[in-house]
Amino acid sequence: MSRTQRIVAIVVAAYLLLAFLDEFVLVRLLATRLAVPLLLAVFEALAAIGAGFIARGLRGRVWRFDASRSSARSAFSSAPSTSPRRR
Repeated sequence: MSRTQRIVAIVVAAYLLLAFLDEFVLVRLLATRLAVPLLLAVFEALAAIGAGFIARGLRGRVWRFDASRSSARSAFSSAPSTSPRRR
């Protein structure tokens, strides 16, 4: 199936689905059951991404880490606290 045929098939199927949505009770039930949890999952993902950006921004501007605390911080991160020594 070529790309244009696939696009035409999707457009026709979407049109028929929207035209006869009143008669397809299961489709409407599926849409209402999936819409709210999917929308909440999208909002939760965006909130987690936003919280990560906020924490990353505050780490550089507000929270200052000095050298004495770097060993405690490196225990929780996978990166080493100092760069490897060159010989």
